Amino acid sequence: MPAIPFQVGGVDLTPPPIDFSGVNPLNLRIAGEVADGLIAHPTFTAAYYRETPWPRIEEGSSVAAVAVTASRCARCRCSGSWMGV
Repeated sequence: MPAIPFQVGGVDLTPPPIDFSGVNPLNLRIAGEVADGLIAHPTFTAAYYRETPWPRIEEGSSVAAVAVTASRCARCRCSGSWMGV
């Protein structure tokens, strides 16, 4: 289905980023392939993220031929605040 541009009073609005949540290898590859970012599990540390999820995200982004550096990752602390990784 083709994208339908949305305009309000002559203002072009861009689609919002689509973030994907997942922890298993398949979900992480899908996030790299189709999503704009990943909402990671709250227990992911930055070191774990680099070692485990990031390679799966890179696999997915290579299928989609997008720059993996464009991907975003956020994780939620127990306090409810967001932090980027």
